[in-house]
Amino acid sequence: MAKRRSEWTEDELDEMLASAGREGEVITVEVIQSSRPLSEEEVRDRERLERTVERAFYQAGSALQEQQFSF
Repeated sequence: MAKRRSEWTEDELDEMLASAGREGEVITVEVIQSSRPLSEEEVRDRERLERTVERAFYQAGSALQEQQFSF
């Protein structure tokens, strides 16, 4: 039977991240605030990008569910 995520040791999690090429990866995020409203094009771009992120999270969650049964 596969381990549940909460049953994995820190070493096992580190090994999974390393095998996925994610060990020590750092993502820098810069927050920018503007006092002007977004243009129609910017609103469309933001909405498109938000949908892309939502799909990516859904796909990642689905992949993790599948992956948990193979460990």
